[in-house]
Amino acid sequence: MCSVPGLGKLLINSILSNDYNIILACSFLYAAMYIFMMLIIDISYGIIDQELD
Repeated sequence: MCSVPGLGKLLINSILSNDYNIILACSFLYAAMYIFMMLIIDISYGIIDQELD
């Protein structure tokens, strides 16, 4: 998540300038990326370890 170029700086600048639409959009993107990463990790655990039934 931290490797997305410019997204963190955009979020900080929008917080400092009270741009609520950009704050909400960046927060949604970070939340969606986090959920997607957790989904990929859960699926990979099921593939790697077949005894998790």
